[in-house]
Amino acid sequence: MNEHFVHADMGGAEFRDVNLGGAVFDNVNLAGASFNNINFAGAKIRDANLQNMAIEDANLTGFTVMGVNIEPLIEAELDRREPERARVRIDIFNPTEVKALISWLDAVRAAFRAVLRASSPSQLRRRPAENEWNALEVVRHMLFAEDVYINRFILNNARPLNKAGMLPEHLRSRSEYQDVGSEAVDDLETILAAWDAVHADTLAYVAQLDAVKLRRQTTDMEGRHGTPGAVLQLLARHDIRHIRQAERALATLY
Repeated sequence: MNEHFVHADMGGAEFRDVNLGGAVFDNVNLAGASFNNINFAGAKIRDANLQNMAIEDANLTGFTVMGVNIEPLIEAELDRREPERARVRIDIFNPTEVKALISWLDAVRAAFRAVLRASSPSQLRRRPAENEWNALEVVRHMLFAEDVYINRFILNNARPLNKAGMLPEHLRSRSEYQDVGSEAVDDLETILAAWDAVHADTLAYVAQLDAVKLRRQTTDMEGRHGTPGAVLQLLARHDIRHIRQAERALATLY
């Protein structure tokens, strides 16, 4: 489809589930526009006014501004703000480091669970903002993440994913995850018990890791190749980010 929009006023328009891959934007006013769950891979922006523009929660691999790769600069600043991020950087082929990472993550999770259990049911269910997850939904999402990481990416089995999990928006149209979220559990202990069951598989796998197993090939949900250590490292990064998200959500409610 090669539609052309010239001298068109589309202010306030909404684009949802739209493919604009390869589209050309020339002399276009995007002031105040909101982009969520957007794929900008390979996009190029020239002669742009980016005053007060904000980019949050983005994959910045290879991202350059004025010819400068800003990813290392941003990573260094984020490490300064959040020292935990640096702790997740390990040799993904070293079984001792991978096991130590999961042990450290368990300690962080234990502290997080204490915060959850100290919160009232109404606090756990209250959203900090209209389009943001509440703390319980964050935990349900972390359940889903570990479930899919261990059972699909590492063990490569066909075990049904837990129905109490919570999908991110960009996966809700994927047929292989259609049952996830079909049981909207809102009881904290029920969700934690389901998460414990999934985590038991992770711990059993990690306990028998060696250098050979850490070089086995795995694939992620996009079919990209990886290794078990990289998947576990990604899980740790994912959990730390969402633990802090849930804690911030609870903090806004006190």
